[in-house]
Amino acid sequence: MKITIGPQAREILKGINQIYQSIIIRSDYLYTKFVDSEVGNTKKGAGNIIVEYKLQPGDIDVPQEFGINNIMDFLGVINTFDSDTLEMHAEGNTIRMTDKRKKFTYYTQTTSALPVKATAGDVLYEQGTPIISFHLTEAERDSIRKDLSILKGVDSLTLVNSESGLKIVAENTVTSNNTDIVIDPQYVTVSDDSFQFPNVDIFDLIVDDNYKVTVKNCTHKNKNIKICKLESMKLTGLVYTLVSVED
Repeated sequence: MKITIGPQAREILKGINQIYQSIIIRSDYLYTKFVDSEVGNTKKGAGNIIVEYKLQPGDIDVPQEFGINNIMDFLGVINTFDSDTLEMHAEGNTIRMTDKRKKFTYYTQTTSALPVKATAGDVLYEQGTPIISFHLTEAERDSIRKDLSILKGVDSLTLVNSESGLKIVAENTVTSNNTDIVIDPQYVTVSDDSFQFPNVDIFDLIVDDNYKVTVKNCTHKNKNIKICKLESMKLTGLVYTLVSVED
C-alpha cells in the first residue's frame, strides 16, 4: 500500500518536531502538543501548547494511520533517498522505502499513547470573549525573537495591551528584571488585558510565517482561562493554540 508525504507536509512536520517529537501520521490532519518538564510546578500554563495542521490535497496519503516516535529521525531517513525515485509502501508495522539504488525498512510505532484531536477546547474558544487581536508578520516575529535571544534567564513572557500600546513583557522572576518589547502591528482590542505565554520560547517554536493572533477570555469550571490562537496566514490550516490558566 503506497504512502505519499509531500514536501510541504515534511516542512510542517519539521516545525511540529520543535513542539513534540512523536505524532500520528494521517491523511486528514496532524495534531500534537508540547509536553514540558515544568508541568505540575508553579509555572502557569506550562505544556499547554497545541499545534494542528489540516492537511491540504497532496500533502499526505496513507492507507492507514501509523505512529512515529521521532519525527526528525523519520524525516532524516527519507532525506537520504533520491526524491525523484523514492517510493514508500506500508507493510504491516513497517514502511518499506526504496529508490533507484537502495532499500530501507522503517518500523512504525503504536498510536495508542499519541495525542488525537479533541474538540472541547475549540468549543470553549468559540464561546469566549475576544480581548486582543492583531496580525504578526514574519519580520515582526523575527525581531521579537532576536530581542529575546540576547536576554538572560527569561522565565515569564506576557502579551500586554495597555494605554501605551501592545507589548511583550519578558521577566526574570529571580532578579525581578523586566524588559518591554513594544510591537506596533495593526491590531484591534476589546479591552485592556494581558496573556501569559505558556512557554517563553514560543517565538522560536512557531514556524516562519505571518500569523493572525487572537486571544479570548473563557470560563471553564469556575476558572478563568485565556486561549490564544496563532493562525498561519500563508499555510492554510496551520494553527497553534496556547492556553493560560489563571488562579
